[in-house]
Order: sequence, then structure tokens, then C-alpha cells
Amino acid sequence: MNRLAEKRQGEIAKVRQKRIAEVAWHFEMEATDAYLATLFKEGGVSDYVEGVNEGRIMDSPEARQRCEEFARVLWNLKSLTREAMVVEQDVESETSVEGTKLVSGAEEFLHSNDPQREGIESQGNAGS
Repeated sequence: MNRLAEKRQGEIAKVRQKRIAEVAWHFEMEATDAYLATLFKEGGVSDYVEGVNEGRIMDSPEARQRCEEFARVLWNLKSLTREAMVVEQDVESETSVEGTKLVSGAEEFLHSNDPQREGIESQGNAGS
């Protein structure tokens, strides 16, 4: 899970730097989180870790430390998934704004260089 967290941190940094995200990028992370949650729940890991961390299950100090670390890393993965979603939305928003500006500029250019429009305007001025 630590390697997965490091991979996510690297992906987030890359998207922040390049300002380009894969389509549905954060959904893949959410799916991985859901898979891990199911896997840990079915294996009894989640209940055990929760029980140890809440003091309902007594175990060795080493086991308690591992359970605490497990919970921290799992929380970190979920936090990185939320961060990825925010970064992805930010990049999509910037892309949308830039696209709108580009289309607007193209429309303005086409409008100002429309030979039919120039002919219509000159005909209108001739009648004045």
C-alpha cells in the first residue's frame, strides 16, 4: 500500500505539472480503494484493525503499531484519491476555459474575415 501511495503522489505531481489528466483518472483510484476495502473486509483485516485501534481487541504492542500504520496508510490512499479528484477537476476547468477562449477567438477571426459580410456591409453603405 505504501508503493501505491507513492505511485499516486507521483501521478498527482505529474498531472499538476503537465496540466493534463487521463480520462476518468480519479475513478480508477476510487475503484482501487473500493477493491482494497472489500478485500480487507472479506479477509477480516478491517474488523481486526478497527478492533485493535479502538481497544476492543487486545494484542501485542507491535501488532497495535502495525494496525495503526495500516489505518494511516489506508487513510492516506483515500486522501490521495480525493486530492486527485480535485486536481482533475481543476485541470478540466482550465481546459474548458482555454477551449472556450480558443473557440471565441476563432469565431471572432472568422467573423472579421468573412468576405460575404464585407460585401453585405459595403452594399448597405452604398445605399446610404
